[in-house]
Amino acid sequence: MLFPDSVAGSASCSDLILAAPTTLGQNSSGIHRIQAQQSTGIEYVEKYRQLEAEELGASGNSWPPCESAPLQPSPNGSDIVACKPVDNYTYPNLPISRYKEEIISLIENNSVVIVRGSTGSGKSTQLPQYVLDRSMQRSVYCNIAVTQPRKIGASSIARWISKQRSWPLGELVGYQVGLERVASNYTRLTYVTTGVLLQKIVGATSLSEFTHVFIDEVHERTEEMDFLLLVVRKLLHTNSRFVKVILMSATINCQEFANYFAVPVRDKLCPAYVFEVEGKPHAIEDYYLDDLKAIFGHIRIPQMVVEEPLISKEMYQAAVSLIQWFDELEMRESGMEKQSFDLLSQRGSVLVFLPGLAEINYMHELLTNMVHRRWVGICFRLGVESKGEAALTQ
Repeated sequence: MLFPDSVAGSASCSDLILAAPTTLGQNSSGIHRIQAQQSTGIEYVEKYRQLEAEELGASGNSWPPCESAPLQPSPNGSDIVACKPVDNYTYPNLPISRYKEEIISLIENNSVVIVRGSTGSGKSTQLPQYVLDRSMQRSVYCNIAVTQPRKIGASSIARWISKQRSWPLGELVGYQVGLERVASNYTRLTYVTTGVLLQKIVGATSLSEFTHVFIDEVHERTEEMDFLLLVVRKLLHTNSRFVKVILMSATINCQEFANYFAVPVRDKLCPAYVFEVEGKPHAIEDYYLDDLKAIFGHIRIPQMVVEEPLISKEMYQAAVSLIQWFDELEMRESGMEKQSFDLLSQRGSVLVFLPGLAEINYMHELLTNMVHRRWVGICFRLGVESKGEAALTQ
């Protein structure tokens, strides 16, 4: 049985006391189970590496050269040498890029930091990479967990980062959603769902497995999120005081969360530090149906009844007409006279929010019945590769 250091009294926060030794037979069976689990995980990661290597080979690319980057021993005592890619990676020009050094300094000097920035500012994708790269530069051990409320969010962001950095998925960056785990002993940046992290820390009764915990979309007050915040706050005040916690959201009551995660300093509680990321990645304009009558004026859209929420067939037709108009407009502006399959990946995308699977299927049927039929092949191809990274893609 493992007891946290809070039970041990004067022990340090990362120490664990080993008690109740088991028999030799029990020990050997436990070791065999652990080895079997590790081998299964390694085989799973190797399968993904092979698939990605084949994909890169088809495109004429290869993995970047690696150099041995010895890190400090991890808190659990395992000496792991990570593969540090040698590259001159340039971060995307996003609003959060201007505050890179300032945010890293805040994270290093504060137990809890709250980061609020608009959607697309780079909180979820760039900020964890900043911490990872700084640790690599200093040869300091790190193990970063980033939560996402949905499975598709955790897996797609991990895949995007691995693709941008040309890192094999499952090495430095990986993800775990439900029973699907694409990670290894070398993984230092793991994207997980809220429930996965909650289960991990409740089972371990400690945050010491990680050096940094990023909790994204904290404004989504689900049961899992509320329980996670409660447990993280409790552990920060007991046996995990040296773990850095970063809360992120686009719409959040900063003062309320800052007071909840206040830390004791010199016999008084100091609210958590709040950092505002100013700027938006793109200008956003709102258009309503009345503004777009010139596009689908031939469609009579019935009046909406608030008491009976329903998407009428006319609304579906209006959405299809709007998407088709976007497509034709883009083709004219880009100078493309006819459809080119090779240029599909460079075309723009349209994101349509629908309430359920039935509505999504109906919209898909309408799109596949369009005159040009440009949507079917690419939608299925992207569906197999990324399991839904793009909903409606040209």
